[in-house]
Amino acid sequence: MKFQLRWGNDEKTIIVIDMQSGWDWQDFYAIHPAYKVMLDSVEHEVHLIYLPQAGAVALPPNAIYHMRRLMQTTTHVREGLNILVGHLPVLASILKIMKNMYGVRHLVDKYHLVPDLETAYAVLANYEAMQRRKEHRTA
Repeated sequence: MKFQLRWGNDEKTIIVIDMQSGWDWQDFYAIHPAYKVMLDSVEHEVHLIYLPQAGAVALPPNAIYHMRRLMQTTTHVREGLNILVGHLPVLASILKIMKNMYGVRHLVDKYHLVPDLETAYAVLANYEAMQRRKEHRTA
């Protein structure tokens, strides 16, 4: 398999998706059942960290089509932020284009590009702290 899913912390609030080189869109669609089982197993928001291994950052053809389709059809109710790790200028450009596409604008805001895994965890910690402050204010 070109993708491996694992919990990124003991609290099960993060799923890390390890990506091997040579993946295609069918590999990506194939992990959806396992992803759904993991999110269905908890009652809270779960964030995703996409962690490409060396050589796995190249996007297969038709990226905009497949990314839009994935955002619209496979997003789970408990899915939180999606953090993509690595130097991904093509993906950054695609996300900018998708921000202007009807039907996915609100979903694109959940995607963040970061340079490394440490930064991914820091972004998620900051997001969780902001969510706790919001909950505290409304309580």
